[in-house]
Amino acid sequence: MFIILFSFFSNIGFGQTTILTAPGASYNDSDGPTGPDIYSVDISCCSSVSFSFDYAFSLPWEGDGNMEYCDEISSSGQPSCFTTGSLCACDPSTPLAGSCNGCWDFLWAQFFLDGSNVGSELIGDSGTTNAEQVGTITSGPLCTNGATNASMEFVTQTWASEETASFFNIAIICWQAVPSVVTNDPICGSENLTLDGSACDNGDVVSWQWTNTGTGVINNPAGQNTFATGAQNGEMYTLTTTDINGCSDTETVSVVVNPGPTTVPGVTLTECDEGGGSATFDLTSANAAVSGGVGTVAWFTDLAGTIPAVPATSFSATNGTIVYAQVTFAGCSALEPVTLIVDPLITVNAGPDQSSCGNATVSLAATTTPVGTPILWTTPGDGTFGNPNSPITGYVPGLGDIAAGFVVLTITPTGGGSCVGPPDQLTITIGDPPTADAGGPYT
Repeated sequence: MFIILFSFFSNIGFGQTTILTAPGASYNDSDGPTGPDIYSVDISCCSSVSFSFDYAFSLPWEGDGNMEYCDEISSSGQPSCFTTGSLCACDPSTPLAGSCNGCWDFLWAQFFLDGSNVGSELIGDSGTTNAEQVGTITSGPLCTNGATNASMEFVTQTWASEETASFFNIAIICWQAVPSVVTNDPICGSENLTLDGSACDNGDVVSWQWTNTGTGVINNPAGQNTFATGAQNGEMYTLTTTDINGCSDTETVSVVVNPGPTTVPGVTLTECDEGGGSATFDLTSANAAVSGGVGTVAWFTDLAGTIPAVPATSFSATNGTIVYAQVTFAGCSALEPVTLIVDPLITVNAGPDQSSCGNATVSLAATTTPVGTPILWTTPGDGTFGNPNSPITGYVPGLGDIAAGFVVLTITPTGGGSCVGPPDQLTITIGDPPTADAGGPYT
Protein backbone atom coordinates (compact mmCIF):
# COMPACT_ATOMS: atom_id res chain seq x y z
CA MET A 1 0.00 0.00 0.00
CA PHE A 2 1.27 3.43 -0.96
CA ILE A 3 -0.21 6.41 0.94
CA ILE A 4 0.47 10.09 0.35
CA LEU A 5 -1.00 12.80 2.59
CA PHE A 6 -1.23 16.25 1.04
CA SER A 7 -1.97 19.75 2.28
CA PHE A 8 -1.27 21.77 -0.83
CA PHE A 9 -3.33 24.71 -2.03
CA SER A 10 -3.15 26.66 -5.26
CA ASN A 11 -5.79 28.90 -6.71
CA ILE A 12 -6.57 27.96 -10.27
CA GLY A 13 -9.28 30.51 -10.93
CA PHE A 14 -12.25 32.20 -9.38
CA GLY A 15 -14.33 29.90 -7.24
CA GLN A 16 -12.04 26.89 -6.89
CA THR A 17 -8.70 25.88 -5.44
CA THR A 18 -6.50 22.87 -6.17
CA ILE A 19 -5.73 21.36 -2.78
CA LEU A 20 -3.93 18.20 -3.93
CA THR A 21 -1.65 17.39 -6.83
CA ALA A 22 0.45 14.27 -7.31
CA PRO A 23 2.47 12.82 -10.19
CA GLY A 24 0.96 9.34 -9.84
CA ALA A 25 2.67 6.10 -10.80
CA SER A 26 3.25 3.51 -13.55
CA TYR A 27 3.17 -0.24 -13.06
CA ASN A 28 4.55 -2.74 -15.58
CA ASP A 29 3.90 -6.49 -15.62
CA SER A 30 2.68 -6.47 -12.01
CA ASP A 31 1.49 -10.10 -12.11
CA GLY A 32 -1.37 -9.24 -9.77
CA PRO A 33 -2.92 -6.18 -8.14
CA THR A 34 -0.78 -3.23 -7.11
CA GLY A 35 -1.17 -0.87 -4.17
CA PRO A 36 -3.53 0.47 -3.38
CA ASP A 37 -1.86 3.85 -3.97
CA ILE A 38 -3.71 6.31 -1.72
CA TYR A 39 -3.66 10.10 -2.04
CA SER A 40 -5.35 11.94 0.86
CA VAL A 41 -5.93 15.58 1.82
CA ASP A 42 -7.75 17.61 4.47
CA ILE A 43 -10.97 19.18 3.14
CA SER A 44 -12.29 20.84 6.29
CA CYS A 45 -12.58 24.11 4.33
CA CYS A 46 -14.33 22.53 1.33
CA SER A 47 -18.06 22.67 0.70
CA SER A 48 -17.59 20.68 -2.51
CA VAL A 49 -14.73 18.84 -4.22
CA SER A 50 -13.85 17.36 -7.56
CA PHE A 51 -11.46 14.45 -8.27
CA SER A 52 -9.47 14.10 -11.49
CA PHE A 53 -6.56 12.16 -12.98
CA ASP A 54 -5.11 11.18 -16.34
CA TYR A 55 -4.31 7.60 -17.30
CA ALA A 56 -2.63 5.62 -20.07
CA PHE A 57 -2.07 1.99 -21.04
CA SER A 58 0.90 0.88 -23.10
CA LEU A 59 -1.25 -1.15 -25.52
CA PRO A 60 -4.72 -0.76 -26.99
CA TRP A 61 -7.59 -2.92 -25.73
CA GLU A 62 -9.11 -4.42 -28.83
CA GLY A 63 -7.67 -7.43 -30.63
CA ASP A 64 -5.48 -10.32 -29.68
CA GLY A 65 -2.13 -9.66 -28.01
CA ASN A 66 -3.17 -6.32 -26.48
CA MET A 67 -4.51 -5.42 -23.03
CA GLU A 68 -7.16 -7.94 -21.90
CA TYR A 69 -10.35 -6.65 -20.41
CA CYS A 70 -12.34 -8.96 -18.12
CA ASP A 71 -14.83 -10.54 -20.56
CA GLU A 72 -12.95 -9.99 -23.81
CA ILE A 73 -13.64 -12.47 -26.62
CA SER A 74 -10.63 -13.46 -28.70
CA SER A 75 -10.54 -13.74 -32.50
CA SER A 76 -11.27 -17.47 -32.10
CA GLY A 77 -14.55 -16.67 -30.45
CA GLN A 78 -13.43 -17.84 -27.02
CA PRO A 79 -13.04 -15.75 -23.86
CA SER A 80 -9.56 -14.29 -23.71
CA CYS A 81 -9.51 -14.81 -19.96
CA PHE A 82 -10.43 -18.46 -19.45
CA THR A 83 -7.64 -20.11 -17.55
CA THR A 84 -9.26 -22.00 -14.67
CA GLY A 85 -12.58 -23.26 -15.95
CA SER A 86 -14.54 -20.24 -14.64
CA LEU A 87 -14.91 -16.87 -16.30
CA CYS A 88 -13.48 -13.66 -14.87
CA ALA A 89 -16.26 -11.94 -12.86
CA CYS A 90 -14.97 -8.39 -13.60
CA ASP A 91 -14.84 -7.57 -9.86
CA PRO A 92 -11.72 -5.52 -8.99
CA SER A 93 -12.19 -6.27 -5.30
CA THR A 94 -11.33 -9.92 -6.10
CA PRO A 95 -8.91 -9.40 -8.99
CA LEU A 96 -7.42 -12.88 -8.82
CA ALA A 97 -10.66 -14.84 -8.70
CA GLY A 98 -11.31 -17.44 -11.36
CA SER A 99 -9.87 -16.77 -14.79
CA CYS A 100 -9.02 -13.17 -13.82
CA ASN A 101 -5.78 -14.55 -12.40
CA GLY A 102 -3.03 -14.37 -14.96
CA CYS A 103 -5.11 -12.51 -17.53
CA TRP A 104 -7.21 -9.51 -16.57
CA ASP A 105 -5.64 -6.05 -17.03
CA PHE A 106 -7.27 -3.04 -15.40
CA LEU A 107 -6.97 0.31 -13.62
CA TRP A 108 -9.39 0.87 -10.74
CA ALA A 109 -9.75 4.32 -9.16
CA GLN A 110 -11.96 5.00 -6.14
CA PHE A 111 -12.94 8.30 -4.54
CA PHE A 112 -13.66 8.70 -0.81
CA LEU A 113 -15.01 11.33 1.58
CA ASP A 114 -14.22 10.55 5.21
CA GLY A 115 -13.65 6.95 4.19
CA SER A 116 -17.01 6.55 2.44
CA ASN A 117 -16.88 5.63 -1.24
CA VAL A 118 -18.46 8.38 -3.35
CA GLY A 119 -17.44 7.14 -6.78
CA SER A 120 -15.15 4.92 -8.79
CA GLU A 121 -13.88 4.31 -12.29
CA LEU A 122 -12.85 0.89 -13.67
CA ILE A 123 -10.95 0.75 -16.96
CA GLY A 124 -10.70 -2.80 -18.25
CA ASP A 125 -14.28 -3.67 -17.35
CA SER A 126 -16.74 -5.30 -19.73
CA GLY A 127 -16.72 -3.83 -23.22
CA THR A 128 -13.61 -1.66 -22.86
CA THR A 129 -12.54 -0.19 -26.24
CA ASN A 130 -9.42 1.34 -27.72
CA ALA A 131 -10.88 4.76 -26.92
CA GLU A 132 -10.00 4.02 -23.29
CA GLN A 133 -6.29 3.45 -23.85
CA VAL A 134 -5.63 7.03 -22.66
CA GLY A 135 -7.89 9.59 -21.11
CA THR A 136 -8.90 11.86 -18.26
CA ILE A 137 -11.31 10.92 -15.49
CA THR A 138 -13.18 13.55 -13.49
CA SER A 139 -15.62 12.89 -10.65
CA GLY A 140 -17.62 15.77 -9.23
CA PRO A 141 -18.14 18.37 -8.11
CA LEU A 142 -19.46 16.52 -5.07
CA CYS A 143 -20.92 18.10 -1.93
CA THR A 144 -18.76 17.27 1.07
CA ASN A 145 -21.65 17.46 3.59
CA GLY A 146 -19.26 18.18 6.44
CA ALA A 147 -16.57 15.66 5.54
CA THR A 148 -13.04 16.64 6.52
CA ASN A 149 -10.95 14.26 4.42
CA ALA A 150 -10.88 13.33 0.74
CA SER A 151 -8.84 10.54 -0.80
CA MET A 152 -8.24 8.70 -4.06
CA GLU A 153 -7.14 5.05 -4.28
CA PHE A 154 -5.60 3.38 -7.30
CA VAL A 155 -5.13 -0.32 -8.06
CA THR A 156 -3.66 -1.63 -11.34
CA GLN A 157 -3.08 -5.12 -12.71
CA THR A 158 -1.06 -6.29 -15.72
CA TRP A 159 0.43 -9.67 -16.74
CA ALA A 160 2.97 -9.17 -19.54
CA SER A 161 6.26 -7.35 -19.94
CA GLU A 162 4.83 -5.08 -22.62
CA GLU A 163 1.82 -4.15 -20.50
CA THR A 164 2.02 -0.96 -18.41
CA ALA A 165 -0.78 0.89 -16.61
CA SER A 166 -0.15 4.53 -15.62
CA PHE A 167 -2.12 7.15 -13.67
CA PHE A 168 -0.82 10.69 -13.35
CA ASN A 169 -1.72 14.38 -12.96
CA ILE A 170 -3.75 13.48 -9.89
CA ALA A 171 -5.72 16.42 -8.49
CA ILE A 172 -8.43 17.21 -5.96
CA ILE A 173 -10.13 20.55 -6.44
CA CYS A 174 -11.98 22.35 -3.62
CA TRP A 175 -14.63 25.07 -3.37
CA GLN A 176 -13.88 26.66 0.01
CA ALA A 177 -17.28 27.92 1.15
CA VAL A 178 -17.35 26.35 4.63
CA PRO A 179 -18.51 29.16 6.96
CA SER A 180 -17.30 30.55 10.27
CA VAL A 181 -19.28 32.76 12.64
CA VAL A 182 -18.06 35.45 15.03
CA THR A 183 -20.42 37.27 17.41
CA ASN A 184 -19.97 39.86 20.14
CA ASP A 185 -21.48 37.65 22.83
CA PRO A 186 -21.70 37.55 25.73
CA ILE A 187 -23.96 40.57 25.45
CA CYS A 188 -26.09 42.37 28.01
CA GLY A 189 -29.87 42.62 28.13
CA SER A 190 -31.23 44.32 25.02
CA GLU A 191 -27.82 44.95 23.44
CA ASN A 192 -27.62 44.15 19.71
CA LEU A 193 -25.96 40.83 18.79
CA THR A 194 -23.47 41.26 15.93
CA LEU A 195 -23.30 38.39 13.44
CA ASP A 196 -20.16 38.34 11.31
CA GLY A 197 -19.82 35.59 8.74
CA SER A 198 -16.85 34.45 6.73
CA ALA A 199 -15.71 31.43 4.73
CA CYS A 200 -12.34 29.88 4.02
CA ASP A 201 -12.65 31.76 0.73
CA ASN A 202 -15.45 34.32 0.66
CA GLY A 203 -15.18 34.38 -3.12
CA ASP A 204 -16.45 30.80 -3.28
CA VAL A 205 -19.73 31.74 -1.60
CA VAL A 206 -22.68 32.61 -3.83
CA SER A 207 -25.22 33.03 -1.01
CA TRP A 208 -25.27 33.67 2.74
CA GLN A 209 -28.28 32.85 4.92
CA TRP A 210 -28.78 33.44 8.66
CA THR A 211 -31.40 31.63 10.75
CA ASN A 212 -32.05 31.36 14.48
CA THR A 213 -34.07 29.29 16.93
CA GLY A 214 -35.47 31.97 19.24
CA THR A 215 -37.24 35.32 19.15
CA GLY A 216 -34.23 37.38 18.10
CA VAL A 217 -34.84 39.40 14.93
CA ILE A 218 -32.05 39.20 12.34
CA ASN A 219 -31.71 42.53 10.55
CA ASN A 220 -30.51 41.14 7.19
CA PRO A 221 -30.76 37.35 6.99
CA ALA A 222 -29.12 37.29 3.53
CA GLY A 223 -26.13 39.43 4.51
CA GLN A 224 -22.65 38.14 5.19
CA ASN A 225 -22.43 40.45 8.20
CA THR A 226 -25.53 41.59 10.07
CA PHE A 227 -26.97 41.88 13.59
CA ALA A 228 -29.92 40.68 15.63
CA THR A 229 -32.10 42.49 18.13
CA GLY A 230 -33.84 40.87 21.07
CA ALA A 231 -31.49 37.89 21.22
CA GLN A 232 -32.18 35.32 23.94
CA ASN A 233 -29.71 33.56 26.17
CA GLY A 234 -28.90 30.13 24.71
CA GLU A 235 -30.43 30.98 21.33
CA MET A 236 -28.83 29.22 18.35
CA TYR A 237 -27.74 31.22 15.29
CA THR A 238 -26.83 29.37 12.10
CA LEU A 239 -25.03 30.66 9.01
CA THR A 240 -25.58 28.61 5.85
CA THR A 241 -23.29 29.22 2.87
CA THR A 242 -23.84 27.89 -0.64
CA ASP A 243 -21.19 27.59 -3.33
CA ILE A 244 -21.45 27.74 -7.10
CA ASN A 245 -22.09 23.99 -7.23
CA GLY A 246 -25.19 24.30 -5.07
CA CYS A 247 -23.46 22.68 -2.10
CA SER A 248 -24.19 24.13 1.33
CA ASP A 249 -22.44 24.05 4.66
CA THR A 250 -23.38 25.48 8.05
CA GLU A 251 -21.88 26.89 11.22
CA THR A 252 -24.05 27.19 14.36
CA VAL A 253 -23.28 29.10 17.55
CA SER A 254 -25.12 29.35 20.85
CA VAL A 255 -25.09 32.90 22.21
CA VAL A 256 -24.87 34.11 25.79
CA VAL A 257 -27.14 36.99 26.78
CA ASN A 258 -26.69 38.13 30.37
CA PRO A 259 -29.64 39.91 31.98
CA GLY A 260 -29.12 43.61 32.48
CA PRO A 261 -28.98 44.77 36.11
CA THR A 262 -32.23 45.86 37.74
CA THR A 263 -32.26 49.53 38.68
CA VAL A 264 -34.79 51.33 40.87
CA PRO A 265 -36.21 54.50 39.27
CA GLY A 266 -37.24 57.64 41.11
CA VAL A 267 -34.52 57.67 43.77
CA THR A 268 -33.72 61.12 45.20
CA LEU A 269 -31.18 62.47 47.69
CA THR A 270 -31.96 65.46 49.92
CA GLU A 271 -29.61 67.70 51.86
CA CYS A 272 -30.04 71.04 53.60
CA ASP A 273 -28.93 74.28 52.01
CA GLU A 274 -25.44 75.12 53.18
CA GLY A 275 -25.62 78.61 51.79
CA GLY A 276 -25.98 79.98 48.29
CA GLY A 277 -28.45 77.26 47.32
CA SER A 278 -25.90 74.40 47.34
CA ALA A 279 -25.30 71.37 49.52
CA THR A 280 -22.88 68.45 49.86
CA PHE A 281 -24.20 64.97 49.06
CA ASP A 282 -22.86 61.49 49.82
CA LEU A 283 -23.98 59.83 46.58
CA THR A 284 -22.88 56.41 47.81
CA SER A 285 -25.58 56.54 50.47
CA ALA A 286 -28.06 55.82 47.65
CA ASN A 287 -26.19 52.77 46.30
CA ALA A 288 -28.51 50.20 47.83
CA ALA A 289 -31.65 52.14 46.96
CA VAL A 290 -30.83 52.57 43.27
CA SER A 291 -29.44 49.03 42.75
CA GLY A 292 -31.82 47.08 44.91
CA GLY A 293 -28.76 45.89 46.78
CA VAL A 294 -27.45 43.86 43.80
CA GLY A 295 -24.25 44.67 41.90
CA THR A 296 -21.82 47.54 42.18
CA VAL A 297 -22.57 51.24 41.68
CA ALA A 298 -20.48 54.02 40.13
CA TRP A 299 -21.59 57.63 39.80
CA PHE A 300 -21.43 59.94 36.77
CA THR A 301 -22.60 63.40 35.83
CA ASP A 302 -23.52 62.55 32.21
CA LEU A 303 -26.00 60.12 30.68
CA ALA A 304 -23.22 58.48 28.64
CA GLY A 305 -21.46 57.47 31.84
CA THR A 306 -18.13 59.02 30.86
CA ILE A 307 -17.68 61.84 33.42
CA PRO A 308 -17.32 60.58 37.00
CA ALA A 309 -19.09 62.43 39.81
CA VAL A 310 -16.20 63.05 42.17
CA PRO A 311 -15.79 62.84 44.98
CA ALA A 312 -18.87 60.63 45.21
CA THR A 313 -18.89 60.75 49.01
CA SER A 314 -18.92 64.56 49.16
CA PHE A 315 -20.37 65.82 45.90
CA SER A 316 -21.38 69.48 45.83
CA ALA A 317 -24.52 70.34 43.86
CA THR A 318 -27.43 72.74 43.59
CA ASN A 319 -31.12 71.93 43.79
CA GLY A 320 -32.41 69.85 40.88
CA THR A 321 -29.02 68.53 39.77
CA ILE A 322 -29.28 65.09 38.11
CA VAL A 323 -26.52 62.54 38.52
CA TYR A 324 -26.42 59.00 37.09
CA ALA A 325 -25.87 55.77 38.97
CA GLN A 326 -24.21 53.08 36.85
CA VAL A 327 -25.23 49.71 38.24
CA THR A 328 -23.07 46.76 37.12
CA PHE A 329 -23.96 43.10 37.59
CA ALA A 330 -22.68 39.96 35.81
CA GLY A 331 -20.66 42.09 33.41
CA CYS A 332 -23.65 44.22 32.39
CA SER A 333 -24.31 47.86 33.28
CA ALA A 334 -27.31 50.20 33.30
CA LEU A 335 -27.61 53.90 34.11
CA GLU A 336 -30.34 55.31 36.35
CA PRO A 337 -30.87 59.06 36.96
CA VAL A 338 -30.97 60.31 40.55
CA THR A 339 -32.22 63.81 41.42
CA LEU A 340 -30.44 65.86 44.09
CA ILE A 341 -32.71 68.11 46.19
CA VAL A 342 -31.37 71.06 48.20
CA ASP A 343 -33.94 71.94 50.89
CA PRO A 344 -33.92 75.52 52.23
CA LEU A 345 -32.90 75.77 55.89
CA ILE A 346 -35.85 77.00 58.00
CA THR A 347 -34.66 79.57 60.61
CA VAL A 348 -36.27 81.89 63.13
CA ASN A 349 -35.04 85.07 64.87
CA ALA A 350 -36.92 86.17 67.99
CA GLY A 351 -35.55 89.69 67.82
CA PRO A 352 -33.61 91.68 70.44
CA ASP A 353 -34.15 91.48 74.17
CA GLN A 354 -36.62 94.03 75.54
CA SER A 355 -37.55 95.85 78.72
CA SER A 356 -41.04 96.50 80.05
CA CYS A 357 -42.85 97.78 83.07
CA GLY A 358 -45.42 95.80 84.95
CA ASN A 359 -48.06 94.19 82.87
CA ALA A 360 -47.62 96.47 79.88
CA THR A 361 -47.95 94.68 76.53
CA VAL A 362 -44.58 93.89 74.94
CA SER A 363 -44.54 94.03 71.12
CA LEU A 364 -42.80 91.03 69.51
CA ALA A 365 -41.50 91.20 65.91
CA ALA A 366 -39.72 87.94 65.06
CA THR A 367 -38.57 87.04 61.56
CA THR A 368 -38.56 83.67 59.71
CA THR A 369 -36.72 82.26 56.71
CA PRO A 370 -38.46 81.57 54.53
CA VAL A 371 -41.18 84.13 55.25
CA GLY A 372 -44.41 82.49 56.32
CA THR A 373 -42.80 79.58 58.12
CA PRO A 374 -45.22 78.30 60.81
CA ILE A 375 -43.97 79.06 64.34
CA LEU A 376 -44.97 78.77 67.98
CA TRP A 377 -44.23 81.22 70.82
CA THR A 378 -43.90 79.69 74.28
CA THR A 379 -43.22 81.06 77.77
CA PRO A 380 -42.25 79.45 81.07
CA GLY A 381 -44.10 82.18 82.86
CA ASP A 382 -47.73 83.07 83.32
CA GLY A 383 -48.12 85.76 80.69
CA THR A 384 -50.24 85.55 77.55
CA PHE A 385 -49.55 85.98 73.83
CA GLY A 386 -51.85 87.83 71.52
CA ASN A 387 -51.31 85.09 68.87
CA PRO A 388 -48.70 82.44 69.76
CA ASN A 389 -48.56 81.30 66.10
CA SER A 390 -47.67 84.69 64.63
CA PRO A 391 -44.12 86.04 64.50
CA ILE A 392 -45.53 89.52 65.07
CA THR A 393 -47.69 89.61 68.17
CA GLY A 394 -47.76 90.92 71.74
CA TYR A 395 -47.01 89.46 75.15
CA VAL A 396 -48.63 90.58 78.41
CA PRO A 397 -46.51 89.58 81.46
CA GLY A 398 -48.36 87.77 84.25
CA LEU A 399 -48.02 88.44 87.98
CA GLY A 400 -45.38 85.70 88.25
CA ASP A 401 -43.36 87.29 85.44
CA ILE A 402 -43.60 90.66 87.16
CA ALA A 403 -42.63 89.20 90.49
CA ALA A 404 -39.64 87.47 88.90
CA GLY A 405 -38.57 90.62 87.14
CA PHE A 406 -37.98 88.92 83.79
CA VAL A 407 -39.27 86.23 81.44
CA VAL A 408 -37.57 84.32 78.58
CA LEU A 409 -39.76 83.79 75.50
CA THR A 410 -39.01 81.09 72.90
CA ILE A 411 -40.00 81.00 69.20
CA THR A 412 -39.82 77.57 67.52
CA PRO A 413 -40.28 76.79 63.81
CA THR A 414 -42.99 74.16 63.37
CA GLY A 415 -43.07 73.85 59.57
CA GLY A 416 -42.37 70.49 57.81
CA GLY A 417 -39.24 69.57 55.91
CA SER A 418 -35.95 68.03 56.77
CA CYS A 419 -34.08 71.25 57.32
CA VAL A 420 -35.62 72.91 60.41
CA GLY A 421 -33.31 75.14 62.38
CA PRO A 422 -33.21 75.53 66.20
CA PRO A 423 -35.53 77.72 68.30
CA ASP A 424 -34.54 81.29 69.26
CA GLN A 425 -35.16 83.23 72.44
CA LEU A 426 -35.42 86.74 73.78
CA THR A 427 -35.53 88.02 77.34
CA ILE A 428 -37.98 90.62 78.63
CA THR A 429 -36.77 92.49 81.70
CA ILE A 430 -39.79 93.67 83.71
CA GLY A 431 -39.55 96.69 86.01
CA ASP A 432 -42.05 97.99 88.55
CA PRO A 433 -44.81 100.04 87.05
CA PRO A 434 -44.64 103.78 87.76
CA THR A 435 -46.62 105.09 90.82
CA ALA A 436 -48.19 108.53 91.47
CA ASP A 437 -47.67 110.46 94.79
CA ALA A 438 -50.20 113.25 95.29
CA GLY A 439 -48.40 114.55 98.37
CA GLY A 440 -50.60 115.58 101.28
CA PRO A 441 -52.32 115.17 103.49
CA TYR A 442 -54.60 117.77 102.09
CA THR A 443 -57.50 119.39 103.98
